[in-house]
Parts: sequence; C-alpha cells; structure tokens
Amino acid sequence: MRFKELIKSYNPYEYLIAFGSIHFLLIPIIFLKKGTIELTFNLFVEPEFFNFFYLFTLIGDGWFLVPCILFIFVYSKYNNLDYKIEVINFIIISLIMLILTSLFKQLLFPEVMRPIKYFSSVLDENWNVNNFDLTFHRFKSFPSGHTTSASICGFFIMRYFKNIYSRLIIYLVILFVGLSRVFLFQHFIIDVYVGVILGIICVFLGDKIIKKYTKK
Repeated sequence: MRFKELIKSYNPYEYLIAFGSIHFLLIPIIFLKKGTIELTFNLFVEPEFFNFFYLFTLIGDGWFLVPCILFIFVYSKYNNLDYKIEVINFIIISLIMLILTSLFKQLLFPEVMRPIKYFSSVLDENWNVNNFDLTFHRFKSFPSGHTTSASICGFFIMRYFKNIYSRLIIYLVILFVGLSRVFLFQHFIIDVYVGVILGIICVFLGDKIIKKYTKK
C-alpha cells in the first residue's frame, strides 16, 4: 500500500502508523541542545505572538475534551454510526491518556524542570513573568499534557475526515499546540514531541480495547 493511501485510510491503525512515521522524521529536533529553540522563540522575545499561540494552547486544555466529545456524538449520530460506541471509545482513550500522563508526571519524572525553572539562572532580566496572564509551572515538564490531549482529539477525529489534506491540517494543528507550549515557556521540545507519540499510542490502545469489547 502506498504511503498516501495509508494517510487517508479508513482504518485508524493504518493512518496512525502513517502519521507516526511522519512524526518520526521530526526526531532530530529533540537532540538540539536545550535552549536552542526555547530561549530564542518564546513569549518574552516575541510578545506580539502571545495571543496567537495562547489560542492554540487552549486546544490542549482538559475542558476541550468536552466539545470534542460533543462533536463525536453529533457527527456519529447524523452519519449513521453507533454514537454510543464512538463516544465510549473516546472516553476510554481520554482515561488512558490521563493514566499515562499522570504516571510520567507524578511518578516517573516529577522533578523534571520546566523552562522557567531550568533557565532561571540565565534568564534575561527584562523577562518579567508578571507581564503575562499565565501560570508558569516549575516542575513536571515531561511529557506535555496539553500536546497529548490535543493529539488524542486530533488523531481520533481524523477518522471522520477522509480527505488527506484535512488530516494533514489536523496534524499541523496538533504540532502548533505543541509549539505553543514551547513558545509559552511551559515545555521543552522533547516534552511536546513525546506528547504527540503518547497521543497516537492512546488512540491505538483505545481502539484495541473498544474493538475487543464490541466483539463480545
């Protein structure tokens, strides 16, 4: 099967593999020295972009899962899909995401510093956190929960958009959510990179579970 066919496949496993492969091509950026991107492109350096990236970061907020569930419900109901199964599937995926991100943040890597803490000794004296209506967290940086949340929303609803360009746009939105977390000085590149991978894994596992459930 050609790669293009995988991207627009009706089978979620196939398009997840396709986008996972695309994301793998971005892996060199996680080997950049910390600060290469984070210290040169952020809200302190380019404050005029604050509102733009803040809007994208909202997509990764936990509350955004609610309109996502509503969309899944409405789309499924009016397209002759089993809306109960579709909604339950997404809820399962959301719970898997919560478990995995909590495992990483609370148990495995609770002391991993966020940019504002990591670079505290080298920050420009003009970088005043009080200039922004934003909470700057100090720890539990790995992985980016916002990026993971946006990823499960994006990669799940891709199944309702068969057009390859629509799916690529959704993927770009996911990447921009991740970039927004870096720009807002909340995460490092590796945090958001892994967040996307976790999103793919969550959707994959959720689909596996719901398929096993519906076969009974």
